[in-house]
Amino acid sequence: MTSVGNIIASVTPFVILLLGLGLSMVTNRYISAWQKRLLFMFLFFTGTLIVQNAALYLLNNGKATWFLKTLCSVYGYAVRLGLTLLHGGEEKYCKKALNLAAEISKSQTLRLIDLLYCLPEDKVRMKELVCAED
Repeated sequence: MTSVGNIIASVTPFVILLLGLGLSMVTNRYISAWQKRLLFMFLFFTGTLIVQNAALYLLNNGKATWFLKTLCSVYGYAVRLGLTLLHGGEEKYCKKALNLAAEISKSQTLRLIDLLYCLPEDKVRMKELVCAED
């Protein structure tokens, strides 16, 4: 398969996922206008990152100048930073999700410690270590 065929084969699932997200974003009436704009920015920048990655792959495999490669890489870094900053706007929701994940993980870890085959005092010490992270 040619390098263009490889790119098409590897990018197709991502494009389908982005199209699905766009379709669900447009048809969902419970999403506010601000959230739709935020999701649209995520869609747009993620789509341009897919194009940038494909272009960088072709530039690295072809005979391109260092300037084009550098320009393409700088764009990718800038967009990734922008996506990270956009995601940071939902900080309180991210903290809630992380705290919930930590609680679930902690309770599962405590249950798994009970299943371990070791001395009872070792189990107590492990549970103290898990609970001490609070």
